[in-house]
Amino acid sequence: IICENNNLKAFLVSKGLDSKKITLIRNGINLDFFQPSDSMKARKRIGLKNDQLILLSIGSLNKNKNHALLINALAEIVTSKKSLHLYIIGEGEEHEILKKQIKELKLEQKITLLGLLDHKSISEWMKAADIFILPSQNEGTPNSLLEAMASGLPVIASKVGGIPELIQENIEGLLFKSDSKDDLKKKIYKLIQDNQLQEFLGKNAQKKIATQYSSWKNQAEKLLALYKQLIS
Repeated sequence: IICENNNLKAFLVSKGLDSKKITLIRNGINLDFFQPSDSMKARKRIGLKNDQLILLSIGSLNKNKNHALLINALAEIVTSKKSLHLYIIGEGEEHEILKKQIKELKLEQKITLLGLLDHKSISEWMKAADIFILPSQNEGTPNSLLEAMASGLPVIASKVGGIPELIQENIEGLLFKSDSKDDLKKKIYKLIQDNQLQEFLGKNAQKKIATQYSSWKNQAEKLLALYKQLIS
């Protein structure tokens, strides 16, 4: 059995599976696409204003990804930071519900649903953004979070699944209690008010990915080695 994080491994062991039959192989990152870059140049390529404070969230528009919570939290913050703008990449069954929520909260000028984008376009948005937010109710080790960290973005994520294994609070990012609008709002407000903290978290996040994670090629080689071992 192959697991992508220790949280899942511990869960399986707790259900009675033999730990000796469980191998940890973490997700890989496309390090050619996702790396720190000049945000102003990326914004120019995308067509964004330089004076925006850009929050970015990526994930399928479904209940688990919990974008509704993020939108509600942002509604109570935007008045204190007029340059704030949230962009959400993804598509799904919640699209019309979220669109209606944004309209009812009068946030059409503050939140943009970008729909589905290809991998290269996502990397451009990572370069252009200031902060990455993942409000999911459940997760393993989400690729979007790994890619944001590899891009040097400060991140805010829910304390679920393998995420606490990836992020130490106030070291590689900020964690909030899942489904808590107040906690999420508190963490967003803390980060948007502190440029030094943004820089500190972003550098630490990028360093962790560079040292503890690897490319898809390297991770595929680990998987191949495991298959060869089992076959022999």
